[in-house]
Amino acid sequence: SSVLASVPLHAHIALEIFSLSTQDYNDLLWLQNVFPSLYKYHSYLHNTRSTNGTNGLVYIYHPWESTLPLNAETWNAGVLDESEGLKNDSFYKPPSIPQYIKDSPNYPGDD
Repeated sequence: SSVLASVPLHAHIALEIFSLSTQDYNDLLWLQNVFPSLYKYHSYLHNTRSTNGTNGLVYIYHPWESTLPLNAETWNAGVLDESEGLKNDSFYKPPSIPQYIKDSPNYPGDD
């Protein structure tokens, strides 16, 4: 199983479907049928993905959880900043490359 979560648009889409329907008894039953699953998913997001559990803001772990394109400047700045931070942290130790590999004519270099 993955820790990635989809964008929480399900409730909005369910209401859109209902608003486009004839809104008769069967449509209301359908809405009542999907509500528990929608509630459960939003409760999961609120309980596990909220910064403090009370502000209603949900954070995402990975750009794939967003509707933003992966080449958006927002991601470039945030992801690059974090990867650069990892390189500068004291716990980050790059793997050592054996000298015989460095001496190979095909070795691309350390830059």
